[in-house]
Amino acid sequence: MDLMHRVINFKFIDDISGDCIFLDPVFSPSPGCIYSRTDEMIWRDEIIWSGDGNVPLDGSVTVPITKERIERLIPSYLHILVMAFALSGMLLTLAIIFCVTWFFRKRVRYQPLFDYVILCSCLVMFASTVITKSQILPQITDQQNVFLIQARNISTSVGFTLVVATLVGQIWFIYQASLISMSHTERFNTRIIYILIGVALIIDVICLLILHLYFPVELTTFSLGQELAWNQTRKVGRAGMAVGGEGLGCWKGRVEENDEYETDPKDPYHVIEYYVTTYSNGDGWIPHAMLLVDKAVLLLAGSFLSFEVLQGTANTVAEGKKVAVCIYNIILFSICGLVLVFLLDGDPISTFAFSSTLIICCTSITVLMLSSQRGNVINTLSSVFESERDNNDYYVVE
Repeated sequence: MDLMHRVINFKFIDDISGDCIFLDPVFSPSPGCIYSRTDEMIWRDEIIWSGDGNVPLDGSVTVPITKERIERLIPSYLHILVMAFALSGMLLTLAIIFCVTWFFRKRVRYQPLFDYVILCSCLVMFASTVITKSQILPQITDQQNVFLIQARNISTSVGFTLVVATLVGQIWFIYQASLISMSHTERFNTRIIYILIGVALIIDVICLLILHLYFPVELTTFSLGQELAWNQTRKVGRAGMAVGGEGLGCWKGRVEENDEYETDPKDPYHVIEYYVTTYSNGDGWIPHAMLLVDKAVLLLAGSFLSFEVLQGTANTVAEGKKVAVCIYNIILFSICGLVLVFLLDGDPISTFAFSSTLIICCTSITVLMLSSQRGNVINTLSSVFESERDNNDYYVVE
């Protein structure tokens, strides 16, 4: 809590409708640094002067200014609820990983690498939802909170990119396989999918590195306004409107006519300045673009390929259609998340609640849909193509 004093020179004017006081505060936060501001406050009720007699026409008084921080911490119940759902999703994902591993041991030809990439990325997504400062651990410092926010952003971005890149690679494989079956002349190698996943991951890491170097997460302070007491009875005049210059010691915002503020009766001339803090990479569009552009390109490509697959092209198995539905599911949740984040900008509690809910729901649906497959998409298509290759040697899947 910071404390400083300022001298307010005021002049009472009675020729305006309603009692009106013009303030010309001059305060010095530090020696040799003096700022001047002019505020105008319109008072709806009579101002009670704490001294003897009526309010003087001219005078001055030393007013202490207390800067008080309002930290909007995530409520404990909300954080515990999110952790419970995230832990349930992680346990479900681990159980599916165990089943995939067991199935792999039973079937030598089954290659679960793509399943492992998706499921492990989903684990990272679940874990990212619980990385935040809340009322459970309020003693976390601002610098530690910046580290938590960076860890949350990195884990969410990398996990999302790996999931989407793997799904897009699989749907592209299915689409190419349908073209091969129609042309009967080409060869297709699944190693291209690995290259796609690697390139997407490298691009995402580069974007995160640029953000960390040029647009780091910083603590930003926003003033909410001030409250001022003018008497020893702990009752203040009700300000209907407050306008004036900007800066420390100035009135901001609107105070309702029926609001009353209590202050220390030992110090009737008391100004309390409330402020909140937020964490962001900056106000420009570049940080948002760096985080979203690579993922938007992947989802756009996946949406076109999924549309072709869902039309029922040749050799499209049921597992392939599930992958296409998963991509559309991620697109839907991503759009909802972006809209809510921009609408709830500046409200950390609501942003945390909705973003965590969307991530958990989207990831859970993806895990459940992929776990319902009879096997890996690549292996299922490979078995289909191998049976056809026995009848004709037109194409090979490697």
